[in-house]
Amino acid sequence: KCIFKAVYDEAPADVSLTYHANYPAVTGKADSEATVVKVNNGDLLIAAAEDFSFAVNGFTFQGWSRSADGSVDYLPGKEAGIDNRSANDLYGVWKANRYKLTVDPNGGTWGGTGNRSVFEMDYLETKEIEDPVWAGYVFAGWTLTPVDSASTLEGTHYTMGYKDTLLTAHWQKLKLEKETVSLPADGKAYTFGETIRYR
Repeated sequence: KCIFKAVYDEAPADVSLTYHANYPAVTGKADSEATVVKVNNGDLLIAAAEDFSFAVNGFTFQGWSRSADGSVDYLPGKEAGIDNRSANDLYGVWKANRYKLTVDPNGGTWGGTGNRSVFEMDYLETKEIEDPVWAGYVFAGWTLTPVDSASTLEGTHYTMGYKDTLLTAHWQKLKLEKETVSLPADGKAYTFGETIRYR
């Protein structure tokens, strides 16, 4: 007489996968995370950053990494084996976008040319912007457009924002009609007939 005894495996535990936005530190944006729970082990379709509203100005999402400072291990829409024997955390990988900076001397000379100069720069990349020159005029500063690009110009130190940006020079006509004149740029008094060195 044979006796058969049924043996049952325990139901597999739920397996979770946690996605971390892992925004670049330079953005100052707080991290976010979202957890996806599976009912058992096996392949899981990898989500996209937009599925969790992960987004940050100036950067493009590239994929997911197993470590916070690693390169891309998984791409959205692909299947990945996820099990409960490993740390099931994925971290966003981001790449800085490139934008154009256009410098317009607006009648003067900048960088050895009177034409517009165009540069491609990464978001938050910096560049020194020296003052332009124009004989008979005093440089009165730059206008930065668009104003909502998050680009900044402090003195001669320019930092790229997250939109294409235009710097336009502004000028004041130099008039020496009196015996002395003060220039707005430096506040110094100059005598009529004196040679003035332009910056």
